[in-house]
Amino acid sequence: MSGSIDQQHGTAIVQARANAVRTDGLVFLPGNKLQDLRTINEPVVLRGYGSGPFGVNEPHPADDPSKTKN
Repeated sequence: MSGSIDQQHGTAIVQARANAVRTDGLVFLPGNKLQDLRTINEPVVLRGYGSGPFGVNEPHPADDPSKTKN
């Protein structure tokens, strides 16, 4: 990873409770939990490892980028 991201998980996303993850940091993303990863004002490169199956569910369907029409 290069750059930094803010990460949090739980039942609601509260930006003030986010944890900063810096270069060479690690984030564990348990299944069936609301996750929030974001970066502000800098490019970030992430490397992910895991075992499947894997999926992404948007908590707000209107925010789902895969549903936008180009």
